[in-house]
Amino acid sequence: MFCIKRNFFIVFLFIHCFFVNAQQEPSNNTKLPRNWHLLSYDSTGYYGIEADKAYHYLNGLSLKPEKVTVAVIDGDLDVRHEDLKERIWINPRPGAKGYVGDVNGWNFLGNARGEMLYKTGSESFREYKRLRPVYEGIKLEQLKTRKQKAEYEYYLRMKKEAKIGSYLQFANYLKMVGEAYRRTDSLVRLHYPKYNVNVAEVQKMTVKDSAVMAVAAGLWRYADSVKWKDVYIRQMKESDLAVSRLKSLDDLSGPRDLTGDRYSMSDKYYGNAILTDSTSFHGTFVAGIIGAVRANSMGLDGIADSVAIMGIRAIPDGDEYDKDVAMAIRYAVDNGAKIINMSFGKYLSPKREWVDRAIHYAASRGVLMIHAAGNNGKNLDSVQIFPSGVRKARRCPLFIRVGASGPDGKAAAISNYSSKQVDVFAPGMRIYSTVPGGYHIADGTSLAAPVVSGLAALIWSYFPSLGPGDVVDIIRKSVRPVAGMEKLCATGGIVNAYEAVKIASERVKNKKRS
Repeated sequence: MFCIKRNFFIVFLFIHCFFVNAQQEPSNNTKLPRNWHLLSYDSTGYYGIEADKAYHYLNGLSLKPEKVTVAVIDGDLDVRHEDLKERIWINPRPGAKGYVGDVNGWNFLGNARGEMLYKTGSESFREYKRLRPVYEGIKLEQLKTRKQKAEYEYYLRMKKEAKIGSYLQFANYLKMVGEAYRRTDSLVRLHYPKYNVNVAEVQKMTVKDSAVMAVAAGLWRYADSVKWKDVYIRQMKESDLAVSRLKSLDDLSGPRDLTGDRYSMSDKYYGNAILTDSTSFHGTFVAGIIGAVRANSMGLDGIADSVAIMGIRAIPDGDEYDKDVAMAIRYAVDNGAKIINMSFGKYLSPKREWVDRAIHYAASRGVLMIHAAGNNGKNLDSVQIFPSGVRKARRCPLFIRVGASGPDGKAAAISNYSSKQVDVFAPGMRIYSTVPGGYHIADGTSLAAPVVSGLAALIWSYFPSLGPGDVVDIIRKSVRPVAGMEKLCATGGIVNAYEAVKIASERVKNKKRS
């Protein structure tokens, strides 16, 4: 039996086990109605958007809705989902604009060989890596020009924001753990030539090597019957990954090299037409909120009943690339989208001008853009989030930013807020929607944004004569005021479909009279 000694290995292995194995699992509240976000507060007590009440009102007008195309810029779209397949956009002329095979949309996170870009890391880490070959080991007094000094300060800020110091220390620890596991495995093979040994037997080995002792001490979290071989393989994968990431700091290549394009807006024909991804669900979830087929006895009812969902993949696991976002917006506009849902964001945008120009391009063609406020509980008056919707100090009039509220009508604790930068709040907590192969519940402003996108599509489909400015104005004026929310968003309330369609109907009547 090992004699347990106090040493840094034992402490580290315990910490390491905690961080590697801890996971957050959402808790599904079964008491909450799955469709609470569509309900009326007056009749149910839940601060939904009164979508069912809105449809009752619209049915009384005997209007025939026109189909509105909504682009979902995200990470996936399950075009074969039972509750979505009838609502997927079909390109009338696939490939006509240079994107071969774009039947239902386009993927800017892949290449012509069908390979996919998944993980990209943070923008600050990518910027640090870009500037590392120039400024690593350099001191400020060695630099001569103002431009060099400014870029050096930026490099130091990126190094701090990317937490490179902690990362290097943690990666080195993982490397040391890997070496300890290799030494332990060598001794296991020596003691047990057949190697078919479980962790309980490993713990009984008598050795004086402190590193091996630390490994054995960390085996307490495994059942005695677990095979040492399986534990070893798992640990070595983690340690080897840490080593490879350390080496990658000096590797000028990056994840996005897979796409094969030049990082320039002039090189736009890259990617592939693959929209479905078994490892992702976010875009499919968003699409369901907007336009899952209504009244089909499946899953959920989408907010808009006459939509075509265009899938555009541009959002990876990690911060999105500015070029991909800009290209995605332009693709949506050029292919007839009237509304663009953008349930993503970041706090650093090195090529923000590309995205700003794309937003301006969309607005110039009357396209609405709905953006999630972000899930960090931050005041956006003091920190900027991107896409910003601001160009030349002017906020785009067709850009709506959305915070998340809960069933009780209160702003979600995770939601970013601002009396100037956030326009409205919408239900975003404990939302039930579509995922590949089924349905699930999730939280976030990413889910509040498609509530507003769905509302915009609902208004526009039943009142197509309204201009894009009218739709924005109606959404803002029809919010249900909530006490205290005037400090959290510009309109001081939660979007309301019933009030919106009433205002839209009156506005159309007044336009006809005039």
